[in-house]
Amino acid sequence: MRLTEKCAIRMSVRKIPVSRRTITGRHALQRLKVSVPFESLLERDFLQLMDFDRDVTAVEGQPVCVTWKDASGKARRYTPDFLVTFRPKRQLWPSRQPGKAKPWLVEVKPREEVWKNFARYRPAFRAATEYARRNGWLFHILDESRIRSGRLENARVLLPFMMKSSDSDRCRALLTVLERFEDGLTAEQLLVATCSDRINQALLIPNLWNLVGWRNIETDLSQPLTMKSRLRLPPYMASLFERLPQQTH
Repeated sequence: MRLTEKCAIRMSVRKIPVSRRTITGRHALQRLKVSVPFESLLERDFLQLMDFDRDVTAVEGQPVCVTWKDASGKARRYTPDFLVTFRPKRQLWPSRQPGKAKPWLVEVKPREEVWKNFARYRPAFRAATEYARRNGWLFHILDESRIRSGRLENARVLLPFMMKSSDSDRCRALLTVLERFEDGLTAEQLLVATCSDRINQALLIPNLWNLVGWRNIETDLSQPLTMKSRLRLPPYMASLFERLPQQTH
């Protein structure tokens, strides 16, 4: 049920030092199969979101060094946190509306820190905005209001199911049943409608969350995912069955 995507990997321009005062490390992006450095828990959460976003094809940590001169003519340097690359036909996160596939040069910072130090950060952010423009990218400053949401919690739940192999017959059964209900079903209703046996219903659950994680079944991922979540087939329903392995007799 997974689509394999190639992604280019570039070495970070700045090494992240080990710190006893902040949380630093490397986060393994399971879907993208790459390890990316982070310097805070908020940055780690951002990486989890990017791993969950199937429109993301690559994430690079500490990707470029932006240089500029301050008012006194002194050379200054600034290294944004991440460069995120998207597939050509992407859905703008978090609105999910169709948009252009420009890469994002990203700075991740708590909102309070940005507000308190904006006068000091502004020259660096302005230089990064111009640097991104020259390279055909977009510069974004993302705080916890854009990162720590219901979508992040669902990413943590669904990513493990996305990384496991699914049973094509069980997936096909779930999709076939859901196709009959134009207004959708709750997760609980879909399991019951697909199979009356509780043991087999339990076996369907990992496959159901795999389908939801890969967006082969749609739901409101901004809300907590439960057995009461309403599920629907996406508009491109016809192509889903073409991607599923054919049953053999």
